[in-house]
Amino acid sequence: MNIRAKRRAALDKARKINDTATRANRDLTTEERASFDAAMAEFRTCSDQIEREAELNEASRPLDANLGNPHQGESREWAGVMRCERSGQLIRGYQHGERMTPVDHHANPGDFGELVRGLITGDSSIDPEQRAAMVDSDTKGGFLLSPNGAGRIFELARDQSVVSAAGAVTFPMQQRTASMVKVTADPTVSWVPEGGSIALDDSTALGAIELKMTKLATRIEITDEMVRFTNGAGLIQQLCTTAMAQEIDRVALLGEGAGAEPTGIMNTDGIQTSAATGNAIDWDGVIDVQTALQNVNAQPNAYIVSPTVNGYISKLKDQNDNYQNAPGSVAQLRKHVTGKASNTTLVMGEWRNLVIAPWNQIHVELMQDVVTGRGKWILQLITYADIACVWPNRFYALTGINS
Repeated sequence: MNIRAKRRAALDKARKINDTATRANRDLTTEERASFDAAMAEFRTCSDQIEREAELNEASRPLDANLGNPHQGESREWAGVMRCERSGQLIRGYQHGERMTPVDHHANPGDFGELVRGLITGDSSIDPEQRAAMVDSDTKGGFLLSPNGAGRIFELARDQSVVSAAGAVTFPMQQRTASMVKVTADPTVSWVPEGGSIALDDSTALGAIELKMTKLATRIEITDEMVRFTNGAGLIQQLCTTAMAQEIDRVALLGEGAGAEPTGIMNTDGIQTSAATGNAIDWDGVIDVQTALQNVNAQPNAYIVSPTVNGYISKLKDQNDNYQNAPGSVAQLRKHVTGKASNTTLVMGEWRNLVIAPWNQIHVELMQDVVTGRGKWILQLITYADIACVWPNRFYALTGINS
């Protein structure tokens, strides 16, 4: 019997024992409880083995494979790895659209919402095997999503994130602290005659960035009626993942680094910046930003603007009052628009040098709202994350745009 069939047999055995007691309207006997616990232990052992095999298969795939790339025909680079200091384990980075969860535990859209629906109504359409793959343990009146369950939520959030779509790399963290290397200057290479001395280039700076997971939390109100609607489960999941994506975008761009908030690009020391000429944006100014990045050997691939700045760009006209298209090399850059960007700034960069580091677990609590009355619930999600810019001068902010 293969491991999957063995897992299924263990689950069927546990379900049969429980169903027998349920039909008889009684609790499990001592013997049944022992058999039930043994079957579930077997199920968990098999699930762990399948998960390990799936992770190994995922890791052994070609690292430069074009997996889930939303930009057809665009080459994909290996996003890189970093090493966990505590365990020594390599943590792989994932690009936008690249799946972070093993195939065996890749939840369907709405499955997180179905978990919430099941807690409220006592009736969930999720198969027990799928639930076991998503939920690690029940704690403090809620439940802890497993790395696979949390990974799926982060995938859905990341798929809606503008900075991720621009090229930021996601590193799912297994601990709440880690270190990464930060680059502040390029090394100098020179030709040296035979026997000549090689000058020390002390202008190159390699420093460490401490990734410190800080709490990322949200609360939303849910009614009994909402979860019973046909699209209720999917909408719950969408609300949570969209809110998470928007906050990641805001902090990645504008985070002040104060209190628990990570430091975003605009407040990172070492980025390039200048004010727009006459406080107005034009294609010459955008080309100047691109050129400045190329002058430090960066390869800018995208820029991000707010809807307001995008409106200014969209209204650019020539002397004949015709709308202008993006010229030459700028037209090759991807433009992303988000309401979480500054209304006076354009940020261009080589976006693979921005790191999103979510913790690989999410704690979920569902509490009945006793203040406003029955029929209302508070859904609370708590996780930890950090964001870091590992090569600041690969980003440029054009500020002061008012028209």
